[in-house]
This record gives sequence, structure tokens and C-alpha cells, in this order.
Amino acid sequence: SDVDKKKFDEARHEEGWGLVHIDAVRVMSIEESEAFARDDPEAVLDSLWVDRWKPTDEGDIPKSRWCVVGWQDPDIHEIERSSPMPNDHTLNVGAQVIATRRWKLKMRDVKKAFGQSDKSNRTRPLACRQPRTGSFPGTTNPRQLIALKTEVYGLVSGPAWWRISFVKKFVQL
Repeated sequence: SDVDKKKFDEARHEEGWGLVHIDAVRVMSIEESEAFARDDPEAVLDSLWVDRWKPTDEGDIPKSRWCVVGWQDPDIHEIERSSPMPNDHTLNVGAQVIATRRWKLKMRDVKKAFGQSDKSNRTRPLACRQPRTGSFPGTTNPRQLIALKTEVYGLVSGPAWWRISFVKKFVQL
């Protein structure tokens, strides 16, 4: 409906400006965009909006995530794309130890996690076209590209880069 579309437009606006605000991406001018696409067309990837209704205690709210079409990454076979995760058995044993020892457990969520990763160390910068389903906030022309300053949602390197960034910051605490 038009009402729901307006809600998702607001969620997209919040998501896009949030990424700009934390310096994860930068909207390029038309001139910069044309030069970037001319100099390295393989480094220009598609992007899309992923919309969903997020259940909360107050009811469902619109949630929108801007994602890169990561399989188009021209360096997909040369970059780190593995991020070790504990398997289910490890999580279950950990939960049992916490319960047996009656420890208090707190869970946290990092907002815009990938966007808060360290700046990318790629030798070949990447940029994205605007999603076909709606423009990226801060753009005035559909030819404008969005420069990636870190590994964002959708890139296969995102989880590994987030893990490296997180561990580095966590160890410094």
C-alpha cells in the first residue's frame, strides 16, 4: 500500500544516511561516478534494498538494509572471505556452562555492524550503482555511484572484515 511504501521509504532513508554518517560509504558526484565507471567498470557492482517487517514488542516495524550484490566483486577469489564461527555444539556447551554456573548473560547487537568495520584495505576500490528499486539517499541523479569505504552488507568479505575489525577493537579494550 502507499502507506507501507512511505514507511519503507523512511526506513531506506534512515539506513542510507546512517551508512553515510558513520563514513562507511560516500555518494560520488556525477563526474566522479562517470570517471570511476570508465576507469574500472568491473569494480562497479549492483546494489539493492532488502526490506522486511521486523517484529518488536510494539508491533511490526519496517526495516530496510542496503546490500551490495557481492558475487559481482571482481576480486572475489583473491580476498579473505572466511569468518570462523562456533558450531551449534560449541554454543550449546557454552550455554550449559553458563546455566550450570548461574552466570548472568547479556546479549548485544551492533547496529550497522559491517559499516563500523575498519576502512577497507583493498587495493582496488569498489563502488555501487543505485538500487533499481529506489534511489540511495543523498543522490540527485541515478548515474551517481556510491563509493564503498569499508566492507558492507552483501560483500563476501564483509563477515571476515567485521571479525578482524571487532577482534582488533576488542583486544584494545
